[in-house]
Amino acid sequence: MGTTRKNLEVWSEARIALNKEVANHPVLLNLLGPLPKDDHGAWLGEVAAYVGVIMNGDYMPMELEHLYPKLFWKLKKKGVIIVS
Repeated sequence: MGTTRKNLEVWSEARIALNKEVANHPVLLNLLGPLPKDDHGAWLGEVAAYVGVIMNGDYMPMELEHLYPKLFWKLKKKGVIIVS
């Protein structure tokens, strides 16, 4: 699967902005469970938090499903609503 420059910029921003937040977010970590690193070296939990897994709303933008189908499946199974 190809990766656009914009995707790489987003992942980089996610790592910078959310490293500490995600590491210290027990609810998010409990929801997602242990996840492997993606091919950009980012923890998928960071990416998920960046694109909108909100604990009191529980949603994630559908347009990113093609990038992380396994993550979306796991989130759907946990009851997260996927929004378009």
